[in-house]
Amino acid sequence: MPDKDDKKPKEDITLEEDGNYGPKDPEKKTADLEKPEISSHEEKSLHEEKSSHENKPSGSEGVRRVPVEESEELSSDLPSEDESSEGKLIRKLSIRRWLVLILLLLLLILGMMFLFHKNFRVQNVRVSGNRRFSEEQIIEMSGLQSGVNLFFETKTRPARNALLEDPYIRLAEIKRKPKDTIQINIEERREYAGVPYGDQYVLIDREGMVLRIADAEPTLPILGNMTIVEMTPGTALQVEQTYLLTDTLDLLKVVEE
Repeated sequence: MPDKDDKKPKEDITLEEDGNYGPKDPEKKTADLEKPEISSHEEKSLHEEKSSHENKPSGSEGVRRVPVEESEELSSDLPSEDESSEGKLIRKLSIRRWLVLILLLLLLILGMMFLFHKNFRVQNVRVSGNRRFSEEQIIEMSGLQSGVNLFFETKTRPARNALLEDPYIRLAEIKRKPKDTIQINIEERREYAGVPYGDQYVLIDREGMVLRIADAEPTLPILGNMTIVEMTPGTALQVEQTYLLTDTLDLLKVVEE
């Protein structure tokens, strides 16, 4: 019985030019002839590229997932734009602050040199408002001196306090007048009435301030019938009949006007 395989048409097998046997197919042979030859090096490169393309994960599988904590650490290590600009601003402010301090220091040095110049030494001391005391007495009472620096060696407040210690000086004002003058303005108290105290008389001004205690009777209105409690110079006279002293002084003011 004939074999089924014997019924199949046998393909023509011919010996190819390269020594291999193959089907006798002219078209295939033509295609094979037209196929460009590839060197071993190019073939190896194509093989590696194909392998890497096949092994490369697609879509989201190819993205490395970074843990949240690691991501926060990485982001915290990198300076942000706000921090960078803030640092620049702080540096600018620090530089400006130093420049301002240096400028102020230079101005201070120049000012000290200017004020300590010999032209700013006291040469004149003028006094106004004095009646009881002479100009020399007022200057001596104030403790002010000539020839010293007008700004740094002339102490106006202590001089003013020294003047006000005298009961006869009601107000005192001391001013510096560049470049070499001190002006002293005072307002004196005036003896206004006398209150008998034994063989002596307590002299007071129109406000009842004790000025001094005199042994001789003054040529002033005498306020009698008062019992003195306190009569310290520079303080208000204290009597038991306070209303009587106040009314008498007011009456004298009216008569004087």
